[in-house]
Amino acid sequence: MDSSVSLFEGVPERSLECCNSLMTSLLHCGVVEDSVEMFGLMLDEGIGFDEVSLSTTLKALSVSTSGSLSSCTMVHCCAIKSGFESDIAVSCSLIDAYSRSGHLRLSQQVFEKLPSPNAICFTSLINGFARNGMGRECLEMLDMMIQRGQKLDKVTFLSVLTGCNHSGLVKEGKMVFESMKSLHGIDPDRRHYSCLVDLLGRAGLLYEAEKLLKQAPVKGDSVIVEFTIAKL
Repeated sequence: MDSSVSLFEGVPERSLECCNSLMTSLLHCGVVEDSVEMFGLMLDEGIGFDEVSLSTTLKALSVSTSGSLSSCTMVHCCAIKSGFESDIAVSCSLIDAYSRSGHLRLSQQVFEKLPSPNAICFTSLINGFARNGMGRECLEMLDMMIQRGQKLDKVTFLSVLTGCNHSGLVKEGKMVFESMKSLHGIDPDRRHYSCLVDLLGRAGLLYEAEKLLKQAPVKGDSVIVEFTIAKL
């Protein structure tokens, strides 16, 4: 990472592509504060930005300790003024950044303004609801995806199950889990089993949880640990 920064500092004329490359590298290496600062530098030096810059900055803000609503709003304003607000990557990053700071209404507003939200956009909002313990809203979004013919995948179902888990929606969680294979042809993996086992265990349904645990395709340590914790 140090060599990348040194190489960047030695470039006489910093291009947008170079800045984006360093921003992405900083984010991937967990140096999120520097990644955010890079966006400010690009604005100050008149380098400009594109959808990659905006999306990367928002991803950094969503995990940054200094990330704030005002910071997200500032980047959002930049996206609107530059015409990138409807870009899928930027929109999903906005949805995630707002939801991580607990501003779900702002996440919804971003989603609702999208002319043709795809499955990734839906899943981003479902993730936000799940993260904030809004299981009912996760289920509503899942129904909306099905009604609109969106392609569901394992990530979508894991997000919905997580929402059910955080909201204590046992019946609904079981129905979602069972529908994966029976209605959508998607085989639940260890993560889905783990989530439902945890939900059942927290609800005191230990027999059902243990029975489901035995059906798990991969009886990994994390599943067993989560079930054990749920029993305590």
